[in-house]
Amino acid sequence: MANSFQHFRQVDFAPPGPGRGPALHSESLTLTFTVYAEPKLPFLGMGEVRLTAAYDNEKNSMLLPPGGSDIDTMGNMMIRGRFISRYNGGYRTLAAPTEVRLNRPSEKATLAKVIRGTIPVTLLSEEKAVVVADDILKAKGKKTQAGNTSFSFEDVTELANTKQLQIKVTITQDNKENPNDYTWMNTMYQRIELLDAKGNKYQVNGTNWHNNGPNFVQMTWTYGLPPNVAKVEGPAKFIFHQWTTLPHQVNFEFKDLPLP
Repeated sequence: MANSFQHFRQVDFAPPGPGRGPALHSESLTLTFTVYAEPKLPFLGMGEVRLTAAYDNEKNSMLLPPGGSDIDTMGNMMIRGRFISRYNGGYRTLAAPTEVRLNRPSEKATLAKVIRGTIPVTLLSEEKAVVVADDILKAKGKKTQAGNTSFSFEDVTELANTKQLQIKVTITQDNKENPNDYTWMNTMYQRIELLDAKGNKYQVNGTNWHNNGPNFVQMTWTYGLPPNVAKVEGPAKFIFHQWTTLPHQVNFEFKDLPLP
């Protein structure tokens, strides 16, 4: 869905003096738009917009000269147009805003007749709940694996008089393709849950990061009782949601957009 055009002009008056050139002019035209995903295939990341055609109603090309940014519109680093990170800020989303810069060669043109291109995106194609600890109160010192993610439970402590539980765990991911990708750590907030014996979800009261590197993070989770549950069976299962991602190309085309 097209959102808006932003047309920016600037004249920089250079200080007067011998050898000074004329005032510098700069101009930019930016189209902002939003890409929406199917509810079962949310976005995890979005890459750089690639335009294949753009011209106004006077048949002038609106494409910029070749060249692009090293940062995509959702904050993921890029190398030569390919992802080197898998997850946006660690959060899935169904709506991803983005933008693309254009050229405006003619003052007389009133419409962007056609703007066509593609966007590389990363989709969450499958989610599987994996039990990494059946009895969290007995998990201290234990290690377990879920796909290419491993968990080492450093400490499990029930806080006296607060009915809270603290779990200190080191999470390691075998990420040979993108060894410098830190973005997976942020996904843990959406992918880890603590349940009681009946499946009621404990409430996260706080998290604390201790140490981290490209493929590991050490965190302490503080959990409170499940909200709106009359009788809680006690903490039981520590759950990790294993994600399967899918790269995809989104094609788009806008016609007859009024120019500012």
